[in-house]
Amino acid sequence: MGVLLQMWSQRASRVVAWVVLCATVAFVLFATQARADGGVPIPGPAGTEWKIAGGYNTRTHSEADGEDPHAIDIVRTDAATDWTPVLSPTDGVVRWFDNNCVMIVDRREFAHLLCHLDPDDRISRGLEVAVGDRLGLVFPAGYDANGGLAHIHYAVHHYGGSGYLGRSIPFAGEYALEGTDLHWSEGFNVHAGREFVSSNGPGWTAPGGTVERPVEETRFAIEAPVGGWRMVGVAAATTVAAHFASLGGSVEALYLWHAEFQHFERYHPDAQSAAFVGGRRLAAGSAVWAEVGAGVAWVPAPTGVLGGVEVGLAAGRNLVSWHGAAAPVGVALAGIPHLSHAYRWNAYAGVYEVWAPGTALDSVWVLNSGDAVWVVVDWPGVWVQG
Repeated sequence: MGVLLQMWSQRASRVVAWVVLCATVAFVLFATQARADGGVPIPGPAGTEWKIAGGYNTRTHSEADGEDPHAIDIVRTDAATDWTPVLSPTDGVVRWFDNNCVMIVDRREFAHLLCHLDPDDRISRGLEVAVGDRLGLVFPAGYDANGGLAHIHYAVHHYGGSGYLGRSIPFAGEYALEGTDLHWSEGFNVHAGREFVSSNGPGWTAPGGTVERPVEETRFAIEAPVGGWRMVGVAAATTVAAHFASLGGSVEALYLWHAEFQHFERYHPDAQSAAFVGGRRLAAGSAVWAEVGAGVAWVPAPTGVLGGVEVGLAAGRNLVSWHGAAAPVGVALAGIPHLSHAYRWNAYAGVYEVWAPGTALDSVWVLNSGDAVWVVVDWPGVWVQG
């Protein structure tokens, strides 16, 4: 079930909290290329059939249980789960194990925690493993705190080093399960009952090759993320109130970033400041944060490719949007003077992603017309797009 590492280590240590926006170095680790680029497979043999018996946000997969609300419990549907081989869902290094669990840290520095299994004798700290490598066998019901159900507990966590786990992340984006994004929402037992056929095995490649959506046609054909935050680009000069109205009833509020003062201002039609804030101008190439109501699936509509957009940039953070043709991030942002780094919110995975010049990661993102991005510059300047 959803019991974290320190509980299986006789509560010897506390989970180290992970702050997503704490350092550019950590951002770069999140964005580096690894085998997990198209998602992760079910940690069982290829062709075996599974379903999620325990989904997100249950009594044992929760904030209260140690920052693992995105953990899942999976069981076989085509045969008994007992003694089924457990296969690594990622390339990486075993950083911790005990008589019940194995933790593998991938090259993005995320930890894959698999529990309620009997680890093979060869498992040791520092062991390098690849997708499809056998880790052990699923314990029968009643063994090692599995709650009377033979199953695999699987969660992907931020990794704090030295065997410490941070908060879990959804199985979405780069960690989509068998190519399916399991988006986060605050409901109970989210995604329980979903069924999968494992594709795990040596030489595994992700379904479809990648879960990045480099073109608008595929990006908007998939299931929309549910609730939460979106970064929304502004294609043409308008007002805050008009932009809010254009986004439809799914958006609860907008947050306008003042780059010169480095702070946010909230807009909602019913707020006392609605007339004052709603009348503020938004220039083409700017962007806003949109707050989407819980349980609402929504993505901003794509915009057409524009030419000659000029975006003024203040020293520090700027919330802006790209309106040229779809291009790798390094190409799209090449015209920004004095650029330090850039980052964006991935609403599918619920994490920030970062890029910086000179990191050899120019193709990590593709920016489509209308995509919003934070850019951090050392000196004021003007970004001329297209």
